[in-house]
Amino acid sequence: MKRKKIKRENIGGIALNNGIAIKSEKKDVTTKISDDGKITVNIERYINSENKFSILELPFIRGIYNISSQLLSSKDELKDSMRSICNALNIKYSDKDLNINIPFLIFVILIILSLLIVVIPLLISIPFKCSVIIQALIQIVIFSVLFIVIRSSKALFSLLEYHGAEHKIINAYETLDIEDITIENVKKSSRIHRRCGTNFISFFILITILETLFLPINSIVIKMIVLASLIIFNISLAYELVAVLGILPRSISYIFYPLMAVQYITTKKPSDDKLKLAIYGIKAILNDDLDMSVREYIKQYKDDNKDIISKHDYTLQDMLKIVAYVTGKNTNSIYIAINEYMLNYNEQIEITRLLDMLFKQDIPLQYITKRAYFYNEEYIVNENVLIPREDTEILVQKAIEYINRYDMRDMIDLCTGSGCIGISVANNSDIESVILSDISKEALQVARKNIYLNSSENKVLIRQSDLLEEYINNNTLVDIIVSNPPYIKSDVINTLDKKVQMEPHLALDGGITGLDIYIKILDQAKYVLKDNGYLMFEIGYDQLEELKELINSHKEYEFVEAIKDFGGNDRVVICKMLKL
Repeated sequence: MKRKKIKRENIGGIALNNGIAIKSEKKDVTTKISDDGKITVNIERYINSENKFSILELPFIRGIYNISSQLLSSKDELKDSMRSICNALNIKYSDKDLNINIPFLIFVILIILSLLIVVIPLLISIPFKCSVIIQALIQIVIFSVLFIVIRSSKALFSLLEYHGAEHKIINAYETLDIEDITIENVKKSSRIHRRCGTNFISFFILITILETLFLPINSIVIKMIVLASLIIFNISLAYELVAVLGILPRSISYIFYPLMAVQYITTKKPSDDKLKLAIYGIKAILNDDLDMSVREYIKQYKDDNKDIISKHDYTLQDMLKIVAYVTGKNTNSIYIAINEYMLNYNEQIEITRLLDMLFKQDIPLQYITKRAYFYNEEYIVNENVLIPREDTEILVQKAIEYINRYDMRDMIDLCTGSGCIGISVANNSDIESVILSDISKEALQVARKNIYLNSSENKVLIRQSDLLEEYINNNTLVDIIVSNPPYIKSDVINTLDKKVQMEPHLALDGGITGLDIYIKILDQAKYVLKDNGYLMFEIGYDQLEELKELINSHKEYEFVEAIKDFGGNDRVVICKMLKL
């Protein structure tokens, strides 16, 4: 497609350790990504002052002024980068340690530059006859080592990728139509850009080396002083050369390609997620009105992802659950105001990220929203617990029925996971005490949150145990044990739906036969159940006959009944502890 001849303002960018900052004449846009993958775009708009002459705009003066201003305005980004580097290097620090004094930082940078490019090379060259050439070679070696260290540093790997993404997005902006700025097209853009800070460094190095070679000064001490005093001038001159390079026609500017090729060291090929972040930033620069109604947003997302969405059976209501999760609103209220409720840019970005997890990564909706509805309650869920399912409500309903009928007082919810069975029974029956029991500490942390979420703390408590071992050791006796244990055969798990495989295998794997946990529970439960107590299981659709045989093989138990689920499959088994 032929590009439209549109005059576009120059924009600049800065790579951050966790994002990209892009600046135009009207806006500063900083796009960052958090450790959990959430992208945040901060847009700062400002009104240009009248075009009055300022001494700060004069050549050579503007270089120092702009660099200092950029450091001052990037204080928070510098602090974030320092924090990330400290974490990567396992350096202990406090937030107080990260406070940045910008004038002092500039002073330290100048001192380090003086040492690296003036003092050290000159001192090392003293024993050599061709000292000028040796000085220049040492300067080249020092800068080469610095670039190699930067390139190979794992702590800076992400920064170099963002630097590459910054270059690619700005090149795409300058060469493509706005509607053509997609990940695939941005990938094809160059990692080399004429106005890059690396070019500034390259010019600075070149100028310094030329001064070292051609300044007609024999005294090492005087040469040190002169070269050190020229650092600020060299910074300004390098800035001006980059400015000139930026306005030259592309065909001419690429005469300097050998110098610009250093950017292949200071950038890395960016991943798709970093390019996506860069695209979000450029769209914020180019568009003033970014808000969109929920209906407009969902239509756009569906249009952009037709092929993927067609392979799923998620409904509009499911998509609205994610919208509600991000906005903190009620799903029904979002649906009622679907044409009027406006999503800001950051909300759209976060909703897109979560919808991509749903449609492109097949992550279950409940793991995305961290919520699941079960029986009459709402539950927190995450990757450490199974997602509550409608069929399991049959187990809850039967437990409530038996508890109220036989006036039961205490219960263990074994292999509790999120705690949904035990909490729902506690909240909807006459039971007085429920223990949520699991071997997994992570699962019990979720269960504990759900106790408070559902105001069940007066009836429900947490206990960690490998099945019933803890209760046998403590001589605990209860009226009823309810359990949805792992019951899937080990060799079947890898054939399950991708979404199910994302659930914790500890809660799925029932061993070679799928009945391993049932066997252990039946062996242990007789020491924990009171006389005439009840044991209730959820089972796999094809396990009833085998489980009945297991129950009948124990003289302590009597098989009571089996209940089918809503699909007509055997789902719940109930047996009774006999009084012997």
